[in-house]
Amino acid sequence: MISSQSIRPSQFIFTYGPGSILETLNGPVLIPLPEHGLFGGSFKIDPNDYEIVDERMTKYLMSLPNKPQNITDCKIFRLPRTAEVGGSNSVIYNTREFPTWKLCTNRKMPGHSGLDILYKDNICPVCQDRYGGRKYTIRFVMACSRGHLDDVDWDYLVHGNNQCTRVNSVTGGLDKNTVFQWRREGGALKNNTIVCPRCGRDRNLASAFYDRTLRCSGRNPEKESVNNVRGYRPSCTENANMMLRQSANVRISEIRTLLKIQSVFTSLHNLIQSDKGIHSLLKAFLGREGPIDSPTKLERLIKDLENGGVPISKIREFKTVEWGEVSRVADSIVQGVPNSYHGSIIEEYKQLIFASKNGAPPDPSKVRSSIEFLVNKHKIVKVKSQNGRTFVITPVDVLRTITVTVGFTRPVSEQPAGRQPHIVSVASTDPNNGSLLWYPGVSFLGEGIFISLEEEWTDLLAGNAVASWLKSHSASANYEDFVFRDPLISRDELHPGFVWWHTLSHLIIRAVGEESGYSAASIRERVYLEKINGKTRGGILLYAAQPGDGTLGGLVGMVPNFRKVLYSALEKSHYCSADPLCGEQKFKHLEVNGSCCYGCLMNSETSCEHRNMWLDRTVLRENIP
Repeated sequence: MISSQSIRPSQFIFTYGPGSILETLNGPVLIPLPEHGLFGGSFKIDPNDYEIVDERMTKYLMSLPNKPQNITDCKIFRLPRTAEVGGSNSVIYNTREFPTWKLCTNRKMPGHSGLDILYKDNICPVCQDRYGGRKYTIRFVMACSRGHLDDVDWDYLVHGNNQCTRVNSVTGGLDKNTVFQWRREGGALKNNTIVCPRCGRDRNLASAFYDRTLRCSGRNPEKESVNNVRGYRPSCTENANMMLRQSANVRISEIRTLLKIQSVFTSLHNLIQSDKGIHSLLKAFLGREGPIDSPTKLERLIKDLENGGVPISKIREFKTVEWGEVSRVADSIVQGVPNSYHGSIIEEYKQLIFASKNGAPPDPSKVRSSIEFLVNKHKIVKVKSQNGRTFVITPVDVLRTITVTVGFTRPVSEQPAGRQPHIVSVASTDPNNGSLLWYPGVSFLGEGIFISLEEEWTDLLAGNAVASWLKSHSASANYEDFVFRDPLISRDELHPGFVWWHTLSHLIIRAVGEESGYSAASIRERVYLEKINGKTRGGILLYAAQPGDGTLGGLVGMVPNFRKVLYSALEKSHYCSADPLCGEQKFKHLEVNGSCCYGCLMNSETSCEHRNMWLDRTVLRENIP
């Protein structure tokens, strides 16, 4: 019987994606890239059957650096469910055993000499797993900050650069350095010693675990085929660390999330975005004849599609809807898509601002298709703050998110706060098209609350903290290796306007949890800042889109009573359990936070899109709205 482990599609994106170690009933395994484990697996999954269509996200993926020169397109796929492929017990994703070293604790058997045996094989070479022998996969792996991962080189740990060729007193022969004795005198690392049975050299486990000068093998096991035993090993000059294989920092997903901002998303959207031929013909038609503003123009468009060789089955999508809907779809898709993550986020913000004034769609009664972005303008609430500023609280009853894993990091080495570790890409080559890359993603329907201000306000920001942040923002080039949302395009996170909104976002998330009992860890944030003619405006989107809390109206249901939540959040900016130490902390250049700690602002990592950086209570306290 084949051993298997079930995971949800969302877990594959956020936790157990390529390069991660998954614990199963038969021991730990490593998840390879989809091109090895899924596309080339038992069922030969075709990613085109599970494509998630979103032109804005795919265009951003094409802008990512360090892609092979032959790549001409990027797409997104979702992990198929087993029931969609071969039944509830089918294994659709192949993995490989990792790590491969094991520990036999059958120490009372002849040959063990009262010691455990560390070996690299399927069967203990000393006792042959007889007499009820017990074996465990070793808990340790080697990793470096460049994203490499490998088994621990136990031979190097014990011998260093000295080669041992003596006869093994345990097995009676040469074992190619794959058998060691493990002297265990307690549970602590310092009470465990690895001994070479050939020459008698040993190494204390604690000294090895905390040694920061160990060499890295340069291995990327996720890039190896499942049956490859040689390993993919580029050169690496970084030092490696011995880690517990279940440590959180052995692998951290790098994800990007965008909203589907079209008020109405139909099969026609999907068709135009996914078929490049139709997209090109439509774009050429609009450039030649202008908007589709009459039934006659729609008929001419259909004629162009027929002459362009578009199949009748696809042309039928244009014939089953009114010309006005075709016009709206064409305008929303062909008018131009940003090719940067920052540009797509600004586009989201503009759509949310429009929806906060007009609703989305403006007239839902005329929509004859599914709605994936819904704002009822009659439910929008305005809240006057204590100092007279007006907050606009917009409930987003329906929104769809597209989340993609672009890579992962292994931040195993100590580094200054805010520094960006090396990102290892998880893009997989299409099995039938070497110029196409696939990224794993997931799509969810959910709800949210958009919070903005009626008036322009940035020119009113003042204070010493604001001046410090502005100074760093003007010298953002000095933050070269820091984590920003889209560092090649914008480093607006250093702007005091962004810090103001981000700080308020964290306080509101905490207030929502306290006032309603809502799970604060399940609320995600999106902070917006747009620069217009020297001024800035911003806003916050708090949303819950994963299955669970917040998908049945629990979040938007708070909007009518949001005044209490907002006032509570603003009040919390004035105190912290760590005061006066926290309140006296000042932001300095090349740092990422001002007055901020886990007692007042820092939230769960599942909530904060910015890893609890770019926060400062002082900026908000000096500029209470």
